[in-house]
Amino acid sequence: MLASIQSRDLDVQMSTSPNEESEATETNSSVDDPGPSNLHDEKIIYSSDGVIVSGAPDALLSQMLPTANYSADKDIVFTLLLNLRAFISPADLLHKVLQHCMFEQNSTGDNFRKECRAKMFDHMYLFCEEWTTSIPYDFREPSMRDRLLEVFHLCSMDPTHQRRCDELVFHLRTSLSKLERYEVALRSLHQNIEDPPVTTDQLIGLSVICPDPLTVAQQLAHIELERLSMIGADEFVEMLKSGKIDDLGFVPQNAKTANIKYYVEWFNQLTNLVATEILRHSRKKYRVKTIEYFIEVAKECVNVGNFNSLMSIVAGLSLQPVSRLKRTWSRVEKSKLEILQHQLDPSGNFLSYRATLKAAIWRSEGAKQDAERVIIPFFGLLIKDLYLLFRRCVIPLPNGHLNYAMFSQFSENMRNILKWKSRTCPFPRNSQVLQYLLLAANYSETNMLRLSYDYEVAELSAEKEQYKRLRMGCGEGLYHESLLQTRFLIVTVSGGIVALLGVIANGLLARLFVTNTNYRHSPFFFLGFVAAFDTLLDLTYILLLAIPMMAEYYKWASLYALWIDHVRILFNFGQIFKLTSVFCLIVASFERYWMTKHWTFAGFSYRKRWILLGLVISFAVCVKLFTVMEITIITRPECDVYFSRYAVGQLNSRSWLIGFLNMLTIFLPFVTLIFLNGGIVMMLRQQNIQQLRSLITELTLGTDIMKIRRRNLRTATNTLIAIITVYLLSNLLHLFISLVEYLQPGLLQHQYPYEYRIAADIASLLTVTGNALRCPAHMYSSKDIREQLIPCFSCRKPKRTERLNIRRMSERIENPPWISVLLINHDDNQNSSETTSCIRKDGLQVAFDRENIRRLSNIGIC
Repeated sequence: MLASIQSRDLDVQMSTSPNEESEATETNSSVDDPGPSNLHDEKIIYSSDGVIVSGAPDALLSQMLPTANYSADKDIVFTLLLNLRAFISPADLLHKVLQHCMFEQNSTGDNFRKECRAKMFDHMYLFCEEWTTSIPYDFREPSMRDRLLEVFHLCSMDPTHQRRCDELVFHLRTSLSKLERYEVALRSLHQNIEDPPVTTDQLIGLSVICPDPLTVAQQLAHIELERLSMIGADEFVEMLKSGKIDDLGFVPQNAKTANIKYYVEWFNQLTNLVATEILRHSRKKYRVKTIEYFIEVAKECVNVGNFNSLMSIVAGLSLQPVSRLKRTWSRVEKSKLEILQHQLDPSGNFLSYRATLKAAIWRSEGAKQDAERVIIPFFGLLIKDLYLLFRRCVIPLPNGHLNYAMFSQFSENMRNILKWKSRTCPFPRNSQVLQYLLLAANYSETNMLRLSYDYEVAELSAEKEQYKRLRMGCGEGLYHESLLQTRFLIVTVSGGIVALLGVIANGLLARLFVTNTNYRHSPFFFLGFVAAFDTLLDLTYILLLAIPMMAEYYKWASLYALWIDHVRILFNFGQIFKLTSVFCLIVASFERYWMTKHWTFAGFSYRKRWILLGLVISFAVCVKLFTVMEITIITRPECDVYFSRYAVGQLNSRSWLIGFLNMLTIFLPFVTLIFLNGGIVMMLRQQNIQQLRSLITELTLGTDIMKIRRRNLRTATNTLIAIITVYLLSNLLHLFISLVEYLQPGLLQHQYPYEYRIAADIASLLTVTGNALRCPAHMYSSKDIREQLIPCFSCRKPKRTERLNIRRMSERIENPPWISVLLINHDDNQNSSETTSCIRKDGLQVAFDRENIRRLSNIGIC
C-alpha cells in the first residue's frame, strides 16, 4: 500500500488553479468511504461543509503551494507539511516549492508586474514562516537552508523583503543553535551507576535534601518541559514511520529521533531513581518513609499537570525489587496508594487517566495563572495514540486518494502537543534539587534485585529460581566486585607471576635438554620436550586467563574485546600443549622403566625418539579434534556491565567427553607415573642383576663404586618423590572438581557458583605452579642439571667438565652388554702404575687405571 502511494507521480504540472479545483463536486462521503464511484476521478473531494475529505497527492500538494492570487490557510499548510513527509521527503518537497516559484513567475506576463510579485512574495513568506516555525528541524541540513535562501532570492524584490527574509532565517538559525547546544549538553550528561551499591541505616537522599514534595514536583516539571520542548514534530513522524514504538529508548545516536530517545531515557532514569532511593535504606522504617514521600510527590505532579513524571514515579514504585517487599508495603498507608492506582488504572484504555487529563486541559484553557496552564501528558500513551492515528493516515483510500480527514485529526493532536511543549515553566528553580534529580547515581537492576533479596528473602518458588539465576547471572554489584578482586589476585597477580617464572625456568630447561647433545641422546630427550610444552602452556595461561582478568579489573574494554576474538584459538592450543606435555612425560617414564627392568635395553634410538615425539603430538591433536570441546561465547545484552555481557565456556551435551579428557590429562598420567616410577625404585632395590653388577664392580674397582650406586639410587628416589609430589599437588584439586562434576553435573555451578569459580582459578594456579616446580625438582634430583642451570640463572657461562661425559658412560656401563662397569678418560701424559682389565661380551680386553678411576669415582645413574 505505502509503496504504491510513494510511487505515485507528484511531478504533475501545477497549471490547475485552486479556483478550478474548488469547483469540484461536493459530497457527504465519510472518512473511510470516498463516495460514489462516479466521483473517483475527482482530484479533491469535499464534505457538505466544504471541508476537504480526501484528495490525490498532486492535488493536495497544489492546495498547499502559494501563488500570487492564493495563499493556503496555516492549518492546511501545517497538516500537509506534517503528513506528506510520509510519502515525500522534506528536501524533495522544498525542491518542488522552488520549481513552483519559477513556474509561477514565468507562467503569465502579469506575474512580472510589481504588484503580483509583491503578492507572490507575501504568500510565499507566510508559507515558509509556517514551515520554519512549526517544523524547524527540517532545515538542520545546510542544503535545506541554502534552498530556502534560493526561494527567498527568487521571490524578494526590494530591501524590505530582504530584511524580512533575514529575520526569518535568523530566528531559524537561533532555534537550530539552541537544539544543537541542547543535544551536546545531553550527550555529555551520562547517567551514573553506583556499583557496588552503598546502603545506609540512616534517612538520606531526596527526602532529606527537599522535604517538600511540591517543590520536587515543580522541579520535575522544569526537566520535563525542557526535554519535551526540544522534540520536533518531524521527530514524531519519523518515529511513527519506523513503527518501533516499543523501542523508543534504543534509537541510534545519529537518528532523526534522538530527542525522543533522550526524553524516554529521562523517564527511565526517574523510574530507577525512585527505586534506588527506596532500596538505599537498609532499615525498613526508612524505606516506608521514602515510599510515602514519593507517593506525595506523585500526587503533587497531578496537581501541577505533570502526568509523565507521575507515571514514572509509579513505575519506580512498581519495579519488582520494590513491589516484592511485602513487609515494607504492609506499613505504608494504603489510602495514599489507592489514589494513584485509581488514576493509573489501565482498564478501559486508561479511562481514569484520560478523564483527569481532559480536566487538566479544560483547566488550562480557562486558566488565569501560568501555573495552571502546564500540561505534560504521559508520553508512552501519547505515542501509542498518535501511532494509531498515523497508521490510518498512511493507508490510501480505495480510490487512490490520501485520507485528508485523518491528516487533519493527526495534525490537530500534534498542534496540541506543540502548544503544550512551547509553554514556559512558571515555577521557581531549585538548583540543588535539579542537580540531584539529574546527576544522582542509580543502582543497576541487578543490584536492586540483590538488595531486595537481602532485605526480604525469597519465599515463592519463582523468586527462589530468580535468586538462583541472579547469583549465576550477569556479575554485577558488590558480590561481583569482591569476586573480581579475589580472582584478580589469584589469576593475574599470583598466576601471572608463577606462569612467567615457569616460562623462564622451563624455557631454560627445555633449551638444556634439547640443545645439549648428551641429553638429547639420552632419556632426557622427552623430558626436554615436556619442559618445552610446559613453557607454551604457561604462556597460554597468561594469554587465556591472566590477560582477560586484568582487562576486566582495569576496565580495558578494547583489550577484552580482542581477547574475545581469539579465545577459541588460545583454548584449543592450550589443550594441545597440555595433552602433549602429559603424553611426553608418560613416554619418558616408560622408557626409563624399561631400561631399568631390562638391563640389556639401552633406550630408544635417536631416530625412534623423534618418531615417538611425532606420534605423541599427532595423538594429542587427534584427541582434541575427537572431543570437539568447542568454546562457546554467549552474549547477554541485558547486562549493564560490558564485561558481563559475554559468557565464555564449554557447551557440549555429551558429558562423557569431559570425563574422557579428564581421564587423559589427570587420572591416566597420575596412575601411570606412580606405577612406572614406583617400579623403577623397586627394581633398583631388588633386582639380582644389580647386585651382580655391584659385586663385580666392587671386586674390580673397590668400594667407591658402591657409594656411587647408592647415590644414584637416592637420586632416582628423590626424582620420583619430587615429580609425584608436584603432580599430586598441582592436580589434586582439579581431580576433585572433575569427580564432583562427573558424579553430580551442575552441582557446583548452580549451588556454589562463586566458590566454584574460585576453586577453578586455584586449580589453574596449581597447574602452572606444578609446571614451574618441575625445573627445581630436576635441579634438586640431579647435580649435573643443577651445575648446568645455575650459571644460566646467574648469567654465567657453564663450565665444561668431564663429569657429564663420565656419567653418560656410566649409564652405558650399567645397561649395555658389559660384564662389568668400567670406563674412564686415560691421561696419556701420566704413567699408569696400576691397571685393571675388563672383558667385554665380545671378547675385547680393555685396560683401566685404578688411580684415575678412584680420582673420578663419581659416576652416576639417572
